[in-house]
Amino acid sequence: MDTSSKVEVVDVSQIGAFASGLISLWAQIGTFFGEKEAQNIYSVMSFGRGIGNIASGPISVALLKTARAVDRSAYAIGKYQGVVLYVGVCMAFSALLGGEGFLAVAHEEKTQIQKMGVVASSFAGQDDVPAGSVAADEELV
Repeated sequence: MDTSSKVEVVDVSQIGAFASGLISLWAQIGTFFGEKEAQNIYSVMSFGRGIGNIASGPISVALLKTARAVDRSAYAIGKYQGVVLYVGVCMAFSALLGGEGFLAVAHEEKTQIQKMGVVASSFAGQDDVPAGSVAADEELV
């Protein structure tokens, strides 16, 4: 076995040993977005991963077939340019979707907090103090 093959075997072994850790975290990632919807989120993530696995092969082949002639001085730039651009666009799109989801959750939480503030402030100006409250006990003293 030559040196490059030995390095490749070590690299693949390391990736195989540590890459599965991400899959085990998916359930926890689902609970980050919502305890009640964790299973639904996990299902959507798994579905998207499956679609990506199935679609990436034919898309990559099509992008490589349309590549320009291989220039040895710019090997990766000429041959894999379409694949690199495709992966970059997919990653940017997924980051935008994740950011949109995060902002939607933050906006929902802010709206709920504002609603609670309106409810609390509506009780502040009333003369009728509920029995058993601190203000009612102070009036008795």
